[in-house]
Amino acid sequence: MDTRYFSSDTIFAGGLMGTVRLLAPPVYRSVVWQVGSDPRTYTTNPFKLNFPTAVGTVRIRLVGTRPVDACRPGDRGVDTLTQLLTVVPFNYRHPHAAVEGRFAGATTAAPLDTFTVRIFTRLVPLTPSDTSNYVLNVYNLNKGCPGLDMNVIPGYRALVFNQTRGDAQCHGVYGAAAVDSTDRNILRIRYREQVTPGQPAYVDREFIGRRVR
Repeated sequence: MDTRYFSSDTIFAGGLMGTVRLLAPPVYRSVVWQVGSDPRTYTTNPFKLNFPTAVGTVRIRLVGTRPVDACRPGDRGVDTLTQLLTVVPFNYRHPHAAVEGRFAGATTAAPLDTFTVRIFTRLVPLTPSDTSNYVLNVYNLNKGCPGLDMNVIPGYRALVFNQTRGDAQCHGVYGAAAVDSTDRNILRIRYREQVTPGQPAYVDREFIGRRVR
């Protein structure tokens, strides 16, 4: 499984969260995708697929045609690959995403300057009595910033964020955060940060953190 920003075997259903991008290895000259029990097949690569509702675990099959390997007797140049994708429901009040939590670490550019990034759900009232509008928040990126103006597209194992407006305290940042595919206690955030708050020049950053209580 591959999305534009990160790979994942579990996603939330609905909208942008429920969209995955299937990408076959470059060795295959042609492909045939089949999704679950759907009798339809698809032959484009890459191929975008959307799940508007939670469907549990779906088996995605790829039949790829590649050049015949002369060193393998009987090779027909056709491989069948399968991948399981789990699509779970999303609740804005309680996402329970694997990417949520507190992660202590540092950027690769300054490994001794440690800080903790927190990803959590917060209420954003549209009116004083509103208790229904919840968003995911990325706190302390860059260091010292509350992330209150950050736009976040949530996912189960990862999220995409964008806060382009900088000020005297906070540099504008945008990028993607994802927990490791084998160890969900490790978070990597690859992002771009304004060199000077409010100015158009950006520098690439990577934060690596481990989950803490």
